[in-house]
Amino acid sequence: MVKKITRVEGGETTSASTVKETKFFVPSDESKTKARTFRIIAIISWIVAIGFEVIAIIQLRQAPVNTTLLIILIVAALIFAVIGSLLWKKANRLDPASEKDKVKFFIQNQLGLIISIIAFLPLVILIFTNKNLSGKQKGLVGTIAAIALVIAGITGIDFNPPSQEQYIEQTEEVKSLNDGLDFVY
Repeated sequence: MVKKITRVEGGETTSASTVKETKFFVPSDESKTKARTFRIIAIISWIVAIGFEVIAIIQLRQAPVNTTLLIILIVAALIFAVIGSLLWKKANRLDPASEKDKVKFFIQNQLGLIISIIAFLPLVILIFTNKNLSGKQKGLVGTIAAIALVIAGITGIDFNPPSQEQYIEQTEEVKSLNDGLDFVY
């Protein structure tokens, strides 16, 4: 079906297929505000997680390593890394990136994974190369840190990241089903 577009001043007609219409997804002010809040809390949460990692690394440098304290620090870092990742993904649902800039799109949607690697991989490496830990301690604490890395990484990955283009397509589908109205009941 080709719609005719008539210009009032010139009386010329062109088909809709020759007029290229560029549409942009613009989140509401409320969505932008919520997304900004979620991102700020996520960043603070990730900073706290990395802070626990730094404290754990400092604990590794002391001669008698307190295994219980090390495990508590790893679990605390995991909790804050997961909270940050979940909030970041929720913010991306409210205010998604555009697929046009591939690097920004990837980084914005996979930042939870990137931060999880930063928060846990150095710790895992330092645990297994530490001379102050016995073999049994390395096995226990290293396994817990490696599992925390995997859990935080999986939680941080966005397997189906939203995009502005996807939201535009969905909005157009809703409009086509509701006689041009952008309402969902």
